[in-house]
Amino acid sequence: MEITVFGDSFLDFIDSFTGNVMLPLSALISVVFVMWTWGKEDILTHTDIKDTAWAELFIFVAKFIAPVAILVVWVLG
Repeated sequence: MEITVFGDSFLDFIDSFTGNVMLPLSALISVVFVMWTWGKEDILTHTDIKDTAWAELFIFVAKFIAPVAILVVWVLG
């Protein structure tokens, strides 16, 4: 007896769903939560880049570019 979900076997469906939906969604939720709820000092301290030259660039990229890139990967993936 084989269980099928949307034409795939159950395990293939779970594999596809996890890789194509849940992983990008969890990445998007994580980056949005951390970048918009934590303070900048907390983020830089936890990533160990507090006193580096590219800390401000990291904040900008993680706050604005990473969510858009994750959405692009999610939609096109």
